[in-house]
Amino acid sequence: VGLSANNIGFFLTGFKSGLKTEKSLPSKISAGLSYRPIKKLLVNLEFRQPINLKNILLSESFAVAAGLEFSFTDFFDVEGGILFQDEKTKLSTGTQFSFKKIKMSLSYACTLDSITQEHSVSLAAKINLGDKGRSQTDEQVKKLYAEGIELYAKGEKENILKAIEKWEEA
Repeated sequence: VGLSANNIGFFLTGFKSGLKTEKSLPSKISAGLSYRPIKKLLVNLEFRQPINLKNILLSESFAVAAGLEFSFTDFFDVEGGILFQDEKTKLSTGTQFSFKKIKMSLSYACTLDSITQEHSVSLAAKINLGDKGRSQTDEQVKKLYAEGIELYAKGEKENILKAIEKWEEA
């Protein structure tokens, strides 16, 4: 679950003759939800409200976006999404793949509007500089939690106490 505000502010001009706000930045407020029903599938839903800070009545309309990400392997994902805003619907698809410490993303998006057909392709690269051991700690916590569940499922008092010890260690 998340909430964000982006680009809250104005364009300022006239630094020599007196400051003026020409127009507002492309501001928006977003709220979203991500859910992972299984380890390989991530489902996203986002609500966006663009805001014109100079004149709130000129703000663009509300938008809803949804997406899916499926991980075929630890190094290859496929993504798809849809955005609804005004009469425009935008579809997107893409893939992410990793090689050593580099993660590459390639995506394609198109607007399903008969008047202004928009198509875009993007390529991005991310370099993983490390997580300072957080992923190892996370894996250890998951392992201890699973061991505790197995002990607890056996139901005997001694095993339940051992399960609690595992969970406290996690």
